[in-house]
Amino acid sequence: MDKTRFFQKFDLITSDYSLLEQAFWHNSAVHEENLDLLKGNERLEFLGDAVLEYAVSLWAYEKYPDYSEGQLTALRSLIVCEKTLSSWALENDLGALLVLGKGEEKDGGRQKPAILADSLEALIGAISLEFGLKKAQEFVCRYILDNLDDDILNKGYSQSWKNELQELVQQKFSSNLPKYTSQKEGPDHAPFFKASVLVDGRVLDQGQGKSKKEAEQEAAKLAYKKLQDKI
Repeated sequence: MDKTRFFQKFDLITSDYSLLEQAFWHNSAVHEENLDLLKGNERLEFLGDAVLEYAVSLWAYEKYPDYSEGQLTALRSLIVCEKTLSSWALENDLGALLVLGKGEEKDGGRQKPAILADSLEALIGAISLEFGLKKAQEFVCRYILDNLDDDILNKGYSQSWKNELQELVQQKFSSNLPKYTSQKEGPDHAPFFKASVLVDGRVLDQGQGKSKKEAEQEAAKLAYKKLQDKI
């Protein structure tokens, strides 16, 4: 995909594409061309990182009104991470648009997760400057967040319960961390798991799930809600 088609695909139409194109300039190419370092995409990446965090935070806050601060933070961390951003970049062939130095090109820079993630953040920064913050938010929501894999959203939700329980226990009830025990039940072709969460040797609650992790998360969620009622 060439730059023109890429920009058209994401409704990034302007009379001057120089700023958007700068988002694809890696420092290896800037050094090789003996250009001013400010011609690279690092400053745009710095801005785009902040814009992305804001856009994801606002989206999560509005989409999940029942999530606590800890849950929102866990979800945002899963979205604003190298793996998620580089996966999006690969799926949309952003690597083909990068301007790399010969050494980085030979070293497979177009496929490197760090370079891809940074370039996507730089693009978001460029969009905010060229079109405004609202347009950058729309880009993030429409083309990134609305196409997230459900596994990422579910993982963000489930991961946070153990974190939330740990914080609550240590703040209000005990200096010891919650501990988990689990057991597998059912036939081999359709197993399920039961898990218990304990603090100071006392069972707080139990959960079930199709996997050990799922059962532990369910136990943590039930225990968290039970302890919240006691506060």
